[in-house]
Order: sequence, then C-alpha cells, then structure tokens
Amino acid sequence: MVPWRVYQEIGRELDVPSETMHRVNILADGGYLISNQPPYLNFEIPDEFGTRKTWLKEHPTQAVEFCKDTYGSDAAVAGALRCVGAEVVNYTDTDVTTGFSILASHIDGHIKTIKTDAIDSEVERVRTYFSKNKQQLKRIEKSHTSDKQTYRYCDSCGERLPDPFPFRCTACGARFPAWPALVYDEGEEESKSRWRQQMDVRVVSQNRAKNFLVLQSDTSLPGWVEEGGRAGYITDSGLQYLGSVVNTDGKRIQVDYESTSAAGLAKGQTITICSSESSIATTQQSGFLYEVRRDFAGWRGPEKEDSTVEKLATNAPRLLNTLEQTTIDSSATKEPTSYESFDEFELDDSQKRVLRRMLGLKQGGLSLVVGPPGSGKTEVIAKAAHELATAGERVLVTSHTNIAVDNVIEKLATQDDHRVVRAGRPEKLSKGSKELMLSKVIEDSDDEKISEVLDMVEKLKSGISTLNDKIRNLEKNRSVIENAAETNPVNSTNADEVAAEIAAKQEKLTESRRLIRELQEQAEAASTRGADITGATIIRSQLGGLAQVDFDTVIIDEASQIPVPLGLLGMVNAKKWVVVGDHNQLQPVIKTVSTNDGSPPPGASIFSFLRNRYDIEQWLKHHYRSHEDIIGFAQEHIYENQIEIDDTCPGGINLSPKTQFASKAEAVAAGPPVVFVDVTGEEAWRKRFSGSINTAEIEVVREIVGEFMKNGLAENELGVITPYRGQRSMIADEIPEYGDVEVSTVDGFQGRERDVIICSAVNTEKGGLRFSGNPNRFNVASTRPKNRFIMLGNRSAIEENAPLGNTLRKFVRYAADRGGIFDWQSGEWTNAESPEQVWKPEMNSILESPQTKSDEPEESHVYSRVQDIVRLAPTTNSELAEAWDMDKGRDAWKYLSDELMDYFERDSNQKIQPTAKAQELVSAKVD
Repeated sequence: MVPWRVYQEIGRELDVPSETMHRVNILADGGYLISNQPPYLNFEIPDEFGTRKTWLKEHPTQAVEFCKDTYGSDAAVAGALRCVGAEVVNYTDTDVTTGFSILASHIDGHIKTIKTDAIDSEVERVRTYFSKNKQQLKRIEKSHTSDKQTYRYCDSCGERLPDPFPFRCTACGARFPAWPALVYDEGEEESKSRWRQQMDVRVVSQNRAKNFLVLQSDTSLPGWVEEGGRAGYITDSGLQYLGSVVNTDGKRIQVDYESTSAAGLAKGQTITICSSESSIATTQQSGFLYEVRRDFAGWRGPEKEDSTVEKLATNAPRLLNTLEQTTIDSSATKEPTSYESFDEFELDDSQKRVLRRMLGLKQGGLSLVVGPPGSGKTEVIAKAAHELATAGERVLVTSHTNIAVDNVIEKLATQDDHRVVRAGRPEKLSKGSKELMLSKVIEDSDDEKISEVLDMVEKLKSGISTLNDKIRNLEKNRSVIENAAETNPVNSTNADEVAAEIAAKQEKLTESRRLIRELQEQAEAASTRGADITGATIIRSQLGGLAQVDFDTVIIDEASQIPVPLGLLGMVNAKKWVVVGDHNQLQPVIKTVSTNDGSPPPGASIFSFLRNRYDIEQWLKHHYRSHEDIIGFAQEHIYENQIEIDDTCPGGINLSPKTQFASKAEAVAAGPPVVFVDVTGEEAWRKRFSGSINTAEIEVVREIVGEFMKNGLAENELGVITPYRGQRSMIADEIPEYGDVEVSTVDGFQGRERDVIICSAVNTEKGGLRFSGNPNRFNVASTRPKNRFIMLGNRSAIEENAPLGNTLRKFVRYAADRGGIFDWQSGEWTNAESPEQVWKPEMNSILESPQTKSDEPEESHVYSRVQDIVRLAPTTNSELAEAWDMDKGRDAWKYLSDELMDYFERDSNQKIQPTAKAQELVSAKVD
C-alpha cells in the first residue's frame, strides 16, 4: 500500500502545505501518470531524469532542485522528504534487520550528499527534523511494507477515518479523503495484474507488407485477449507495445501492429505477451481528485482558454457545491410529450414517476434511480434522453462499460429522430452502434451498404475459423477432409493452399478493421459537437473532442459498479445528473481492498455514496423479464418484496410429458424453471488462472449444454456464467462446437439476459463460498434468465461450509421448495426435507448399466460411443469407463472388443485412437 498518509503527516510537521505534499507524492510515485492526459496531472518532469518511476531515487539532488525551481521552496522540502523515504526503503530492503542507530546515521549522511547551495536550507530542514525524530525513519520503513488498508486513513492528514469513503475528513476537512492514495494503489495493482497475466505464444505467421502477425497459444486465451484490446510483449528491456488484437480464433490471435517493433518478430519465434492497456483511467481519476483538493485552482485561471478546462472549471465547482449540501430537493417534475416507450408500450406508474423527475431537474440537480433487473431501466433511460433532446438539451449517456452504453444507444439509434453519436473503439462497440457511426460517413449510406461493410468482417472471421479448422483436421486425418470436401466451400485439400487462403482473409480482415476504425474517427470528429445525444464510456468522454462538449444532462447507467472518483468524472460532463444503479447488484471491483465476500466497503460506488448521502432515491418497481419462480428468489431474499412481478412474466411449470430420460442431462434440461444440480466435485486452485476451478462442474456443464443444443435451443439464447475467470476459460474450452453460446463471468454478464442460464458455483470451501454466495453477485447471476435457471454446486459443501445466512444456502432451500434439486451422481430428483414436493418422473433409464441393453436404437448407441472415442482421443480404458458410467477400465475394454472393433486402434503408446471409419461416422452424422 502506498504510504502517502505518512509523508503527509511528516510534511505537516515540516510546515509543507497538504496540497504541495500531495503533488510531490504523485510526482514521486506516479510520474508515469503525469502529462499524458491534460488537463489531468498536467505536470512536467525533465527528460534527463530518465525513468519517471525512479527519478527521485536516482537523481535526488537534481530532483529537489527541480521541485524548488518549478513549484517553490515547500515543494523542495517535500521532495527532500521523499528522497529520504526512497533511501530508507533502498537501505533496509534486505532480510537482515537494520539497526535503529545505523539507519539514522546512514540517512543523515545521505541527506548531506543531496545538498547544494540552491537547496541548502530546504534539505537542512529535513535533515534537522530526522535528527530530532529518528523514530520516523523506522516508521517510513514499516509503512512501505504495511498491509494496512489505504482507504482507512485520510491521505491529507493521516488520521484514521471513522467510516469508509466519507465525503470529508472530520479532522482536516479534506474532500474524499480515502480516495487519492487508493486510486493510485488500484492503478499499480492493475499494472501488476497485467504483468502477472503473461502468456507464452508462438508466431505462426508474419506479414510485414501489411503489418500484422498471427500468434498461437498452447492454452486457452485469458479474458484480456479480446478484439480491440492492446497487447504488449516482454523483452529484456521491459514491456514493448505489440499492437491491437483484430481477431481471435480458438487459441490463435491476430494482431495489427502497424508500425511497432513487432515487425522484427519472426515466424516460429516464441514470445511472452501481456495486456498493454494505458493508465488513462488512473490519470484522470487522480488528476480530478488533485484538483478537488485545491478547489480546482488549476482550472480557474484567467489564462485558461481551452474549452475542456473551461467546461471543467464551471461544472466541477457546481457539482461540489451540490455535494456540500446535506439535503437535496428532488420534488420538481415535468411532463413528457408522451408516456409511450420506444417498444410502444405504456410506461408503468413507477416508470412514469421516475421519468417526470428526470425531466424536471434544474442546473445542479440530481436524480437517483434504483433499477432492479428486468424493470425496464434501459427503456426509461432511452425515453428520458429522447425527451430531454426534444426539449433542446444536449445529453450524454455514459457508464463504465461499453455494453451498458450500447444498450441505450442501439434503442435510440433505430427509433429516434435526433442526432445520435456513439464514441469509442469500434471493436468494443455493438454492431448496432457501429452501424450508427458508419452511416454518418459512408457516402449515400443506407442500411444495406452499412450492413455489408460490417458483415464482411464477420464473414472474414468465420472464414478464417473454418479454414483453421480445415488445417487442423487435415493435419489430423487427411481422409476426413477429403470426404468432407464435397460439401465444404473450400475444395482444396492441400495444407499450403488452405494456409494461403487464410493469409489472404487475414490480410483483408486487417484492412477492414483499419477502415472501420478510420471511419469511426471521422464520424466522431464530424458529428460529436453537433449531436443531440451522445453515448460513450466515462473514460472516453474525457478524451479528444468529446471532452470539450458541455452537456446539459448526463445519464450514468450501472452506477452501482462505478467507484466514486470515476462517477464524479462522469458527472462533471454536464450541469445536471441522472444516476441509475442498483445497490443490490454488483459493486465496484477494488482489488487492493480485501473483504470476505469480494465486495468493497459500503459507499465505494458513486451510486451507494449518493444513496447514503441523500434520501432521494426512486424505484422502478415492476419486473418484466423472468419466470415468476426465477425472479421470486430475488424478490423475497434480495429485494425484500420491494419489487413486483408483472402479470406478463411466465408462471407455472410446463414440464416435459416424458417420464423416462436417456441421460441425466436430458432430465435436467426437461426440469422445472429453477434447478439446483448437486455435483460432488471440489474446488481447486490453478496458478495459470490465479483463481479457483471445479472440473466436475465443467463436465456437467458440457453435458447439459449439449442436451439443450440437441433439443433445438438457439446458441445465442443460452448463457453459461460462473464467478471465476479460470472456470469460464475452461468451460469455453469444453464447448468450442457451440460458438454462439456465451461463456462469461457473472460480473461480465450484468445487464445481459438469455432464455436459459447455466451457472457454475465452483466453490466448496468456506472462504470461496462467501465469494460465490455474495448476495449482490448471486442476484446478478440468478436474474439473467427468462425461462430457466440451472445452478451447479456441491450441496453438502454449501450446507456444511457456507456461513449462516449465505445466499447459496438460501437458494438451495428455495430450489428444494420447488422440487428443483437434482442429484447428478444418483440421477434422481430429490428433496429429503419435503418429499411430497419433489418432481419425480421415472428416472430408471438414466442409471441403466452400460452393460445392459439400451433403449436407444443400436445405431445411435454405437454412434454415441464412437463420438466419445473421437472426442477424447488419445484416450484410455479408464477414461472411457468414466465417460460411459462404467465401474472399471476392463468393462470399457470388454465393450470396445465386443462392439466397436472397427472404430478404434491403439497408437505406439497404447492409447486408444479413432479409426478412419470412426472419423467418417462422426463427420457424416455432424453433416
């Protein structure tokens, strides 16, 4: 944890103003953040000092002189203090404890080496202080290794805060006293996290003519490898920028490097890559908090002519003036032109009340809206933006994620007659948002032309994937490819020819991505200032021409996930503010603040901060999305009956008329709306993912997904979610054949919905169960589906290890009350507490012994077993026995010998492999 509070306390004793010490703390620790995003942290450090992370340590004399020349005598004292701190850390950074007197003597000598005539008095003040207060040297040493939570102390005066995240420090009056050091800590942790998430890849192709390359990983791709993301590679000299990800296919990554050093990489070379996203978010938040502390002095000067600074100098003080108030009057209302939504339904009473308050805001006014899942939040936001624009206002719709912004902008773009703009990286935007922006720059644009441009990218990606599959299959078994050639659009069976076709498509894809990016930039530049409604993430709203636009109203969505400083950045874009969130859904992710269940302390989000400060919240009361049994759990256990289930929601149970099922997965897929599948697996830790996984649940997910697909559910109507990134990656690896089934973390799925959701809990240990059973996280997970919610977990572990009152405990009981407990091991629907409520179709065929005759036709039975051989190859008797629910490997061997002699063979290692006949059978069945 960064010990800024310690330096602030010592600086105060040296008569250094808090603002000056704050500035030098930023320069000392966050030099890499400054001057890269004016007007935030618009400081300077001379280039001759070298790296901005170590300039005070490596050049103490010049650094102190620079502080004095640039910022005055007090800054020189602060600089000398930080130089002392750097030397204390450097001198004591060993396994041997440094003696008190030895440390004091060394530091006294070090301080004397810093002195010059220009800074003699300032350095001497610091030397004299430590000669009288030698114990402070040990305090500095300990503070750099302390695990005390930064947010518990005021970084301005060092006093312990009675409550997390207050508006003001009760001791010194500093605004937002918990946040400056915490924001820096978070930025550091994010940087370390990116560095830790390294991945070795091999360069499989290099196109220097068009400046792109393709990388191959041996493992599943982590979450940070996504289209539009920025990747770097690690060399002896540090992290080098690699380029922008334009496509991922399986374990392959196509990178557009344009003009970086990546041109020097050669085919066959192995490199280590990691994320290379910028630190703009940390810079913006740190810079805003710095200006808050100095009452925006850096933005108020008469010489400021920049329109961005002018906007901030007006809006930021207005926002702080509102926040200084202990109460807010939100009673003003205004009637809309109509109460009909964009989807042509009449708004309900709660939606009407919320809308009137949004429209009735005056300058400096705040509206706080609680939007539970499925309550029509997006409809109300879109309607409010439309009405405000109709009244002549300029409106910004923003959030911390692109998804939340796209949801609103897509609705407005297709049905609104106002000028609507969506700003952001095109790879990060939805297809609807990209269509909106392309229509602004493509000459004589129409829907058909625009769709052709975007569809071309998707067709190229699909074609590359198909061809890569063809290469892999060709390498594995040429005969299968030849048999499939009649129906495959690629007639070549030559690997070199297929590879050449892939390269051509990759080249075209890179060019298309660049074109779309260029058109997006043109559209933004041409239309941002004249737009009626603009959509952008909060960070993007502070960049480029958009940062200069002064909006009348800003609507911030998903505000319960946005930390206070980031939320303030969103609010300063406009004169009045609508903040929409849900304190019962996910909270901000703050990695340096440890809690038992993964949630930050109360008041960390801008939504909770405002909700705790002012009694002005208004609720959207009616739920419209989910089956009554699905939303019923959240209604009772999360919202305490503050929401109502609308009559339009499905109700009752429409079970399959079948009473016998061929598999466990078929039984679950035909079950009631709410199901808990009891899986006896245990969680395990995987270093590669830095998180927990549960392999037993992964296998069950695979089977259930396959069953739904077999029954005709569209892939884009099924979602698989889990609390952990590692589990998500491993599940995605298990179901590659279902490419449109989205596999995501719970956190990444907030704001989304599907017909069916399968959720893997993963955890079986007490600490983990606090995380997966966090009520906010579980609320998000359980309210995503419309018709079916299937939760996988270990029932006995939950009942034995989960803390009392844990949400997972409550859900198991809730599912049991509705007959929705399925024991995967026994293959039975069970509820020992209420046997009369158990849904009990006859399940005999599920548990039928593999040695007895199956009810399924012989051809289907053989195909199923052959498919397993192909899927698992190379495999063993034991693995096949497990897949076929047999007790021993010899049982599998007997079955292979008696029934499947033509479909398997053994390789040089005696592993079981499919024959060409097996490949043909499976391939023909798929076709």
